[in-house]
This record gives sequence, structure tokens and C-alpha cells, in this order.
Amino acid sequence: MLAANAEDPYAAYVKYAAYGAWGVCAVILCIFLCCFSALRLGIAVFKATVSFTKANLTIFLQPVIAMIFFVIWVFAWLVAVMWVFSVGEPKPREKFPMVTEIAWSKETRYVFFYQIFGLFWMNAFIVGCCQFVIACAACIWFFQAKSDALIKTPVLTSIKWLLTKHLGSIAFGALLIAICQFIRFLFEYYRKNIERWAGGNKVAKVLLCITGYCLYCLEKCVKFLTKNAYIQVALSNSNFCISAFKAFSLILMNARRFGAVGTIGSIYMIFGVFFIAGFNAFYCFLVLGQSPDAYAVSSPIPPTVVCGFIGSVMAHMFMSIFSFSSDAILQSFLLAESLADPGF
Repeated sequence: MLAANAEDPYAAYVKYAAYGAWGVCAVILCIFLCCFSALRLGIAVFKATVSFTKANLTIFLQPVIAMIFFVIWVFAWLVAVMWVFSVGEPKPREKFPMVTEIAWSKETRYVFFYQIFGLFWMNAFIVGCCQFVIACAACIWFFQAKSDALIKTPVLTSIKWLLTKHLGSIAFGALLIAICQFIRFLFEYYRKNIERWAGGNKVAKVLLCITGYCLYCLEKCVKFLTKNAYIQVALSNSNFCISAFKAFSLILMNARRFGAVGTIGSIYMIFGVFFIAGFNAFYCFLVLGQSPDAYAVSSPIPPTVVCGFIGSVMAHMFMSIFSFSSDAILQSFLLAESLADPGF
């Protein structure tokens, strides 16, 4: 034994690493046993989500419609921003006098910031409308299972309710997200000037990194709360502020259940995106490998990578529908449970 240890000095480290791995597995097993009922609920929620998506295949048109509106909006925004960029006095650059630049006035700079804020707000509004339609359709499908009044087209009904009742709530939630994103944009916009003013001060760089990360976390928290508030708007037909408070209270009281569903959803999302993107990339590689000599490429790797990237983006877009629908069904179940409905 001593000779073996002398020949392999890393044997002790491997041994301790194995003990640590066994310890982590034991902790995961304990968490699994303690949260077994929550995991069972998460599995049941995802089974119900599968049934919902199979019964309402038109829900998969929502990302396509949202993308069309997004492209139209971004095109109009780019036209307006290019016009704002051209407003000013042409002056030669300091280091390159043969190249001119547009010197902005304060008013032009304020208008540019206004355009950026409008971009953030409108993007969040389009995403919020898509999320509300998905959540509302899932809630309608869940509660009409035990109801005599059958709504044959939950998606169209959700769009109708969005346009006639809840545009203000979606716009207010999008405003909160846009404010957080605009604060992050201003911070990054002036960050270089702050670093130049601080020089090589490492403390200032650390503080800037911490501030940027805190702003990122704030944006993620606001997006999470807003997403769940939209579900409560669809469930309770209340305004955004009341719905946000209800969503926060519901998550706080059922943190274990939300954690289980979120964990299962994250695993499902990762594997789904991975397999869809991998299949697209593999199929692209096979097609390029069997293409005729007239259409042969020098290397199939770059097109394969591009196809894999496009597949991952599209997969994430459509898989997010499944994830958001599961959140809406979970909140619907918790509402039915709080009402002590024996049918659920």
C-alpha cells in the first residue's frame, strides 16, 4: 500500500474527491426524499402541460406572430434611430481628421436615450402579450376540464381578453422591465468613462463588476415576478399591482413546489434544446456530406455550426411555451387547491 501511494501521489486526492462525490449524492438523495411530493406534483403538472399543448396546437403560432411584430417594430425603430443619428454638426475626428463624426447636442442625446427606452419598452410589451396569451389559454383549458361551459378556442379567447381587458396591465409590467433594462444600459454606457476616471484602481473595477451583476439580478427578478404576475392577471382578472402581490405571496408560500417545477422545467428545457439543435446540426452535416460535387462546400463545419445555432434559438423559443404553460397550470392548480375544489 505504501509503495502504491509513493508511486501515485494523486491517489489520496482521488480518494477524497470520491468521498466528496458520495457526499453530494447523499445530499441530493435527501433533498429528493424531502421534496418527493413536490416532485410528484411537478411531474403531474408537466403531464397536464403535454395534454394542453396537444389540445391547443395553435399556441405554437404565438412566437411566430410575436416575431413578425418584433421585426416590424425593430425596422421602424432603426429608421427613426438613423434619423436621430444624423441630427447634429459634422466634425472631423480627433485621431482621424479625414473621417467625420456627428456632434450631438444635449437635446439629440436625450432623444437617443428616449429611443432606446422605447425599444426596451416595446420589446417587453410584445413578449408580455405573448406570455399573457399562453398563460390565459392554459388557465382556461385547466378550469374548463370540470366546467359545463366549454370554450372551444382558448387561444382566440385569450387574444380577445388581451385586446379588450388587460393591455394596460401588460404595458405596466413591460414598463418595469424596460426601466430595469434602461438602467443597465445607462450603467454600461457610462462605464468606460467611470473606468477612465478611476484609472487602474482595482477597487473601482470590483465595485463596477458587482454593480453590473446586481443590476443583472434585479432585471431577472423583475422579469420573473412580471411573468408570474401576468399569469395572475389571467387567473384573477385583476390589475398588475394586485396580481404581482398575489404572485409573490403564492411563490413565497409554495416555494418548494415552484422549485420542483422549475427544476424539472430547466432539465426539460436543456435536454430539449440540446437534442433539437444536435439533430439539426447532424442532419445538416449529413446533407452537406452527400451533396453533389457542384454544390460541395470546402468544409461542412461552419454551416453545421450555423444550423445548430439557429436550431437552438428556435428550440428555445418554442420550448419556452411549454415551460411557461407549466407555470400557468401550476398556479391554476394552487388556486383550485386553495378554493378546496374536490374536482382537482
